[in-house]
Amino acid sequence: MGKKAETAANRTKPWYRTKGRTLGRYTPRSTSEDARWRFGVRRRAELLRRVAGEPDAYQAGLIDAMIQDEWQARLLGIEAETASDSRMRLELLRLQAEYNRQYRLADRDLARSTKRPVVVVERPPTPSEIFGVE
Repeated sequence: MGKKAETAANRTKPWYRTKGRTLGRYTPRSTSEDARWRFGVRRRAELLRRVAGEPDAYQAGLIDAMIQDEWQARLLGIEAETASDSRMRLELLRLQAEYNRQYRLADRDLARSTKRPVVVVERPPTPSEIFGVE
């Protein structure tokens, strides 16, 4: 059994978890192109579940921007951890904070643009309406 087959078999086992999966979200272990693709697919599926129905062009653009911003923030965080120069580290952390801010703004806009079904709650009758007293 090859390495890819072993990995695929392990994914179905309940004990195979990454740090992020214990919280219900996929967190990549590497920064390869394959990891980026898997991250994009999984994060897009999570975000599409938040949208009621088919996303419009605006919502689709927000979802794409959110995925890109989160990936960039992760890359910058990794680079900041390995930076040897303190000025470079501060600059990378500043950029990471900016990408996180952009992500939060897009997340807020996506929440506002999501069409939620209107729930009509009926008011319970008052005692005067029940007993016919005015």
